[in-house]
Amino acid sequence: MGSLTVIAGAARLELSQLANANSPRMEFTLGGGDVTLDFSGDLSQDVDVAIEGAAGNFTIYVPDGTPARARTRGAFLSINADTGWTARDDG
Repeated sequence: MGSLTVIAGAARLELSQLANANSPRMEFTLGGGDVTLDFSGDLSQDVDVAIEGAAGNFTIYVPDGTPARARTRGAFLSINADTGWTARDDG
């Protein structure tokens, strides 16, 4: 798959096993609500993920042992990361 694009309005959205898409680029444009993106699965290559969202609760799951870097920007942003993550600058 060359790329994966998801566009959704404000809703409850749960997507799981996203790594199985094995796409080098994933883009999520979400209107808000309660959103869960689960990047578990069989990842065979690096992937660049862009997530743009409005007001809401966003849960992003990256399995243990999967290297990841997250950069954030925006007003009224609060991030709660489980153990294993280090915060610095905008990420």
